[in-house]
Amino acid sequence: MTLNRVRTVQRTGIRASTPQVLFLLNGEQRDADFREAIAVSFERCTPVRQFPSWRGKRNYSGSYWSSKNSGHVGFESLYERTALMMFDREPTITRISSQPMWIFWPDGSAPRSHAPDFFLRHSSGDGEIIDVRPKDRIDEAATRSFEATQELCDQVGFSYRVISDIDATLDQNLRFLSRYRDQEWKLPVPQVEILRRYQPFELSIRALIAILAGQDQESKAPGWVYSLLWNAQIQTDLRKPLRQDALVRLPALDLR
Repeated sequence: MTLNRVRTVQRTGIRASTPQVLFLLNGEQRDADFREAIAVSFERCTPVRQFPSWRGKRNYSGSYWSSKNSGHVGFESLYERTALMMFDREPTITRISSQPMWIFWPDGSAPRSHAPDFFLRHSSGDGEIIDVRPKDRIDEAATRSFEATQELCDQVGFSYRVISDIDATLDQNLRFLSRYRDQEWKLPVPQVEILRRYQPFELSIRALIAILAGQDQESKAPGWVYSLLWNAQIQTDLRKPLRQDALVRLPALDLR
């Protein structure tokens, strides 16, 4: 995916008495009253803005390979990349799109326009619009945009959230765990049955690795455990350093 070659929407001539949405779907620019946006497959839209790079740029932009899409999703900052890793772990999310729309409010409104960062489609069929920005960079203009977007989403039935609390430890842990998202690290059936004996309990990562490894000195148990953590099948506090003595929770859930 070459992000700097993505076609972007033409934003001229937008005049309406109600909020409008512009998007790119199947290679075509389309627009609609935002009240009709609930029917749009925004998860399949291409970005309405480019992801340019230039010397001295403050934020690093690029693309992240998402297991939800089986393809790349663009991001405009490393902060957004961490958010994408968070989405990739959420079991209810089925597809992700970045920069999926421009929202335009009527003339005289504040804000006049806004391009949310992501759109998520959930397995329930519900849609969720996402903005990602660190707390210390949410100024008055951003606050107005986020509040106006929240109001629109409430009116039409989208969920909406602003992600602003990502820290360095969470980012480090997610980048480490993302190495184990491949199917080769999926827990084998015999180890699934072993794990069921310990549900629902708390164990340290070290103890869980030892249980799954048994007497096999060349076991892939560490990778299995990290894969379970990546897929949120077992849980720990990822805002703390991921050490061997960290406790993981084994809820009574389906490990198929």
